[in-house]
This record gives sequence, structure tokens and C-alpha cells, in this order.
Amino acid sequence: MSDTTASSRHGFGKRKSLHHVTITTGDRSRTFTFRPWVLGSVVGCVGIFALGYLSATAYLFWRDDILAARATERYQIEASYENRIAFLRAEIDRLASSQVFERRSVETMVDSLIERQNSLSDKHARVRAVLDKAAATGLTAGLSTPVPAEKPSLPASALSFLPTGDAQAIGGEPAPLPSGPLPSLGLRGSSSDVGTDDAAAPAAGTGSSALAPQARADDLLGLGATLDQMNFESERVLDALAFNAERNIRTLTATLQPLGLDLKTLAPEAMGGPFVPLATNFDDRLLRAERAISAYDVLRGTARRLPLARPIRNVEVSSDFGPRLDPFLGTLAMHTGIDFKADYGTAIRAAGAGRVVTASYQGGYGNMVEIEHPGGYSTRYAHMSRIMVSEGEEILAGEMVGRVGSTGRSTGPHLHYELRRGATPLDPSSFVIAGDRLAALLQR
Repeated sequence: MSDTTASSRHGFGKRKSLHHVTITTGDRSRTFTFRPWVLGSVVGCVGIFALGYLSATAYLFWRDDILAARATERYQIEASYENRIAFLRAEIDRLASSQVFERRSVETMVDSLIERQNSLSDKHARVRAVLDKAAATGLTAGLSTPVPAEKPSLPASALSFLPTGDAQAIGGEPAPLPSGPLPSLGLRGSSSDVGTDDAAAPAAGTGSSALAPQARADDLLGLGATLDQMNFESERVLDALAFNAERNIRTLTATLQPLGLDLKTLAPEAMGGPFVPLATNFDDRLLRAERAISAYDVLRGTARRLPLARPIRNVEVSSDFGPRLDPFLGTLAMHTGIDFKADYGTAIRAAGAGRVVTASYQGGYGNMVEIEHPGGYSTRYAHMSRIMVSEGEEILAGEMVGRVGSTGRSTGPHLHYELRRGATPLDPSSFVIAGDRLAALLQR
């Protein structure tokens, strides 16, 4: 039993013989023996061939679709790159164009700033010439001109002309009384106070001076705002000079016209001229300032030649112009001037510029100097202790002509001061008061 069992174990799962195939043709037969590994190899080769065939068939069937998909993918990639390249080229072109534009824009703005700076330099030179001319006439470019709250009262210096009742130190040649009503023995109506201008100074820096801002130029060089400010200040200076000159002209004419002066004859250049429109730009402002300063210079020069100054300052008037009792005869007589009571030897100064026509002893006048002034006016300075000018001499307002004395018909040291137009004596008080009001303008 053991042998049977061992024999069965030994033969289980194994063939006793190999696979074979017999082929018979007629009376011939051939037998082929197949080993298992050979058969397996054949079957494997056939399977591989079949798989390859099927794969090739499938590839041939779907090749167009695969190629089309790959072409589409490649086209999309190429299109994406081309779009990116086109975008980058456009960006480069834009940046290049922007740089060219910025460079040209900056160059244009720099040229504009240089042109504005050169123009402003020329304007400053012209303004400087106007300022120098204004300074010669005593004008300043004050940009704020306060207006008084009320009309000014009579100057204290004018109060010295009021009657004092002092009959000492008087004299002068008697003259017949004029026909008609007797003039007042006191100071007659003075000229009306010179009012202040109701209109304030013109607002500077308006109109065409408000230039459009150039932000890029300001950012580039920081000069735009500075140039605008300098131009604005130049126009303000011109406006201020023109306003001050015109205001002073009005002050002079308002003070001098009540004296009966013919200003159109004495200062024609200051009273007329071509029409100048309201200043709206630099050239108009410059023209207005130049003409106003020139007119003021002419009028001021004319006023300085008129007998407006006090021949002696800080002294009282001991006798007014008009009828009075003659100190020697005790009868009513016409006093043709005013008397300034002063100490012996006090300096006597010319009331205005002119030419000395008399410088000698003249009877009741004593030592007398007579000066001719423009407009047919003349002034006389009598009773002097000493004459310090000579006939034919040209003198200026304020120059010394002599010293106080008591020569001629005089009761004591004083100055007899007369103002005449032609042969007609005038009251010097109104001229002296006008000179006091204009002293600040005439003495600069």
C-alpha cells in the first residue's frame, strides 16, 4: 500500500508524454511534438501581434483627431505667445512714446519758464526805473493807504493867523482902503479842507495778472509760483505808485485851486494828456504809473515855486492882512501884508523859488527883498536888519534872504511879509495855510 501511495504521489500533475500533432497526407504522415514553452511563446507572439495590429488600426482610425487636437493645442500656445509678445511690444512703444512726450513737454515748460523769467526781468527793470523816478518826487509804493475816519481839523500852525490882539511889533507902508465893504479884520474864510478819497486803492493782481498755473513747471523747477508772485508784486507796486501819485495830485489841486491859481496855465502837463483806460495788464499799469508820476512831478515842481512856505516858522502873527489902525498915525489904514513877530536876527527864508528883483532899502519898508515867482506872483520881506541876497539872483524855496530887524516904519523887531499878484496885494494867510497843508508833499 505504501508503494501504491508513493507511486500515485509521484505521478500526480505530470504528463506521461508531450503534446503532439500528427499530419497525414495520403500514405504519409508527419507528427509534430510541441513542448509547452514553445506553445506558450507562439501564443504570446500571436497575442502581441494581434495587440499591435489592433493598436495600429486604432491609431490609423483616430490619427486625424489626435493630430487635429495636437495642432489646436500648438496653435493656442503660439497664439498665446504671440499675444504676449504683441502686448509687450505695445507697452514698449507706449513707454517710449510717453518718454518722448514727457521730454518734449518738460523742454517746452522749461523754455516757457525761461521766457517768463526773462520777461519778468525786463518788467523789473522798467518798474525799477519808475520807482527811481517816484523816489525823486518823494513818492513811495505804500500798499496800504488808511483813510481818515473824519475830515482833518484846521492845522495847529494855521491857528497862529487868528487875531491875537497883540498890537506890538507891527508896521508897514499905509495904503488907501479899497472901495466897497470893508474886509474882515480877522482871518477870512480859509479854503475848504481837502477831503480824502472815498475809493480805496485799486485791487492789484486782478485781471490778466492771474496767470494759469503750470503744475508741471512748478514740480520741475519750483519757479512757477515764484514767478507769478513776483509778477503780482510788480503790478501791485505800479498800482500803488499810480494811486499815490493820483491822490497827491488831487490833494495839490484841491488845495491850490481855492487860492485862485490857474493850474492849467501854471502846470499844463499835469492837468491834461491823452486818455488812459483802466489798467488791466502790466503795460497799462506801467503807462498809468508813469503818467501819474510825471504829472505829479510837474504839479509838485510848480507848487514848490509858488510862495506857499512860511518865511519864519514857529512864530506868532502880530498883525493880519486888512484894515487896521496905523501904529504911527492912529487912523484906519489898509495893512497889505501880515507881520511875524520874531527876535532880532531871526533867519528869514524865501516862501517860494524865484528871482530877486529888489534887495535894498525901500523907505517905510526899510531893508526889503522882493522876489518874483511864476504866475505873476511876488513876495516882499521888509524891515530886515540884514539883506543876504542880491538883485537878479535865482533862489529856491527855503533859502535865507535876510534877518529880522526893525528898519523903516516899524515899532519893533518883526517881519512884514507881503504877497502880490502884479500890483494887487493879496492876503498871504491862505497861501501860508495851503503851504502848511502841503508841507509834507513839498518838502520831500
